[in-house]
Amino acid sequence: GQGQTYTKGKVSIRFSREAIRINVKVRNLFKNLPARYKFLKKDSTEGMYITGLIEKIAVIAPEISIKLIKDGSVLFTTPGNGSSLDAVYAVYGKETAKALVPVSFKYEGGRIEGFTGMTSFVRGNRGLQVVYVNGRLIHSKTVSAAIDEAYKNAVMKNKFPICFLMIYCEPGTVDVNVHPQKSEVKFSNDGDIFRLVYHGIKD
Repeated sequence: GQGQTYTKGKVSIRFSREAIRINVKVRNLFKNLPARYKFLKKDSTEGMYITGLIEKIAVIAPEISIKLIKDGSVLFTTPGNGSSLDAVYAVYGKETAKALVPVSFKYEGGRIEGFTGMTSFVRGNRGLQVVYVNGRLIHSKTVSAAIDEAYKNAVMKNKFPICFLMIYCEPGTVDVNVHPQKSEVKFSNDGDIFRLVYHGIKD
């Protein structure tokens, strides 16, 4: 079909629509801010960051079929069938998907859905402790502490269970302006969020 180009400031994005597929291309990102270009890391490192972000977006948007192509190779294609577990399977593989158990819990107006890992399937870092709040990928010390407490004495020291947790709460109770990247958040009701996550995993 016909393509359309949107240009504003340093970003030029071309959208081309064929059937139900949308391709997004970003060009000239640093045209007006060349100083920012100097802060970029190696292509391989930047590529790893992008890949990690798209992987996590694919899980929170399972109704969209996402294909990630890097250097001409298809890294994954999600089915777009609305199942977060199927998206995890497509992105992270069979063993990861098999190690997950469902989470569904409500507490004090908050709700948590998603999956948490079996105690036998752990990692050496928090890289696969993936948390979303109202659809936004976030980091939260409160949530991390609740996960740690829920798995206390169940996993070895310095080992971290995997999880994909979707927290839903009133927008006014979440402050996203803690970090410049808006990835770290604070909750006005930390205690309630802690209990929501803790009991969601334990129960």
